[in-house]
Amino acid sequence: TTARQSNISVQQVVITAGSNQLLYLVSDALLDPGDIILCGAPTYFVYLGTLVNLGARAVGVDVDEYGMIPESLEEQFERFEFTGELGRVKAIYVTTYYDNPTGITVSAERRARIVELAKRWSRGNRIYVLEDIAYRELRYDGQEVPSMLTFDLERDTVVQAGTFSKSFSPGVRVGWGILPPALVEPILAAKGNIDFGSPNFNQVLMSTVLE
Repeated sequence: TTARQSNISVQQVVITAGSNQLLYLVSDALLDPGDIILCGAPTYFVYLGTLVNLGARAVGVDVDEYGMIPESLEEQFERFEFTGELGRVKAIYVTTYYDNPTGITVSAERRARIVELAKRWSRGNRIYVLEDIAYRELRYDGQEVPSMLTFDLERDTVVQAGTFSKSFSPGVRVGWGILPPALVEPILAAKGNIDFGSPNFNQVLMSTVLE
């Protein structure tokens, strides 16, 4: 689909030095020490390290061959509501395509359900869905599955993190994020303090490759 059909503005797109930088920036903006990220059990070990460094808690959600199990996710929400910690839950982290380390691609039905649960349980604060699509372009057969962003019609819940590190070259370090409008300003402010902008040469190289 085109950007117009997707209801995505270029102002919502942030270019980063790989998708890991985007995941760090979003997590740093959202999390206080002791806050909670819900993620599949198991999940990407590098992101778990990021959460440890930020003093956050990663809480596992059961998965099967179709990805994160929505019923297990809702059980976690109910548990944190019971313990009075629901306000500590800030996001759900999901690698939707060919997950590392399980290799699982989350089914379209579950993607829609996870987004719906995030919206429904956003009470005192917004609970975001961090969709890591680092491996999306590595599909060799089968049908393409719509991203979680497709199911976020209001474009206020899903943060999508992508990268050319897997599909083109790990050393070029060009990634991107598609952000809900409310996160654009804080993420750009933090990013400016960290790197003064992603490497221009690498962006020109990727632009040439894509053309």
